[in-house]
Amino acid sequence: MDLGNNIVILRKFSSSYNMALEIIILRLWDRIIGKSLNKQLA
Repeated sequence: MDLGNNIVILRKFSSSYNMALEIIILRLWDRIIGKSLNKQLA
C-alpha cells in the first residue's frame, strides 16, 4: 500500500469534485440571479 500514491489520487479526485461543485453552484447562482432579474424587469 503506497500512501503517497493514494494522496495523489485523492488530490486529483478532490480537485475534480471541487470543480463539479463550483459548476453546480455557479449554475444555481445564475438561476437565482436570473429569476430575481426577471422579477425586476417584469
